[in-house]
Amino acid sequence: MKQLLLFPLLRYPTLIGLEQKLEKLSNEGKNLDTMGMQNSLLLTLFPTQSRNFRFAVDYNKNALPSYRDQWESLGWELCAHLSGYFIWRTPLTGSEPKLPQRDLLVARRKKLASSFRTCAYIFLAAALVLAIGIGLLIANAHADKCIPILLEMAVVLLIVWYFLWSSRKMRRSI
Repeated sequence: MKQLLLFPLLRYPTLIGLEQKLEKLSNEGKNLDTMGMQNSLLLTLFPTQSRNFRFAVDYNKNALPSYRDQWESLGWELCAHLSGYFIWRTPLTGSEPKLPQRDLLVARRKKLASSFRTCAYIFLAAALVLAIGIGLLIANAHADKCIPILLEMAVVLLIVWYFLWSSRKMRRSI
C-alpha cells in the first residue's frame, strides 16, 4: 500500500532532514519511484523491497539542462522534482557517492536559508503593524476589538518562529 509523506518541505525544511527521512523509509521498503513532477504538499512512496539508497535534496530554481546531466554522470537518479526542489537518489555501495559541485550546493542552501529569514522579517513587520493597530484601538477606547487582532498576531508570530527556526536549522546543517 502506498504511503503519502505530507508537507515534506515544511516538516523537513533543512533538506538534510528530508534526506534522512527518505533513507529511513527506503530501508523500510517504501521508496519514491521515478515520478518526475510531484508537488510540495506530498510525496508518494510506494512499497518495494528494502533497498539502501542515499538521497540528496537540492534546491535549484533555475536549473539548466546541464544540471540533470551533471548529477546523472555521477550516478544519481532523479526521483522527484517539486517546484525548484530536486530529489536525487543513488544506491549505496561501499564508498560515499560524489555530489556535484559541493560549493554550489552549499551556496544554494545558504540562499534558501536567507530567503526563510527574509520571510520571517516580513511577518515580523506585519506583527509590529498589528501591535501598533492594537495600541491605536486601545487609545481610541475600542479595546473590545483587540481580541481578534491579538489572535491574528499570535498566528503571525508562530509563522515568524517557524521561519526563524527553519532558517537556523538550515544554517547549522550546511
